[in-house]
Amino acid sequence: MAKDKNAFEIPAGIDPTEYLESLKKMAEDGLEKSKEAYEQAQTAFQQAQQEAEANLNTVQAHTSKISLAALEAVRSNTESSLSYLESLVGVKSLADVMELQTSFARKQAEMATDQAKSMQALYQDAAKEVTAPAKEAAEKAMKTFKGE
Repeated sequence: MAKDKNAFEIPAGIDPTEYLESLKKMAEDGLEKSKEAYEQAQTAFQQAQQEAEANLNTVQAHTSKISLAALEAVRSNTESSLSYLESLVGVKSLADVMELQTSFARKQAEMATDQAKSMQALYQDAAKEVTAPAKEAAEKAMKTFKGE
């Protein structure tokens, strides 16, 4: 009879019971490690999802702050422009027009500078807070790779 190439043979001199027990043990160990890896992956996914949700809430909060600041700037600029136009109505000489125009331009430049500083601070705060989780994750990963 020809030897079947797909047949499994236990090597000579080895107790079949012990051999099968060791195979069973390896299979059980492999299954246990797979379960542990799955649980770790599931935990990591849940943590990533929670961090993403928290980051989204942070982005929404900063977007609201920035939008409100921009609306306040528009309101202030509009009020300033209307006040300037009202002042122009009562002007009686070209010298008064020039004085009002110079004063208005100076106030607008100062206001624009203050608004730009305020918006810059809001954007910087938002950038720091939004990128903090990614920075922490990167630092944690680097520590893991370095073995710290």
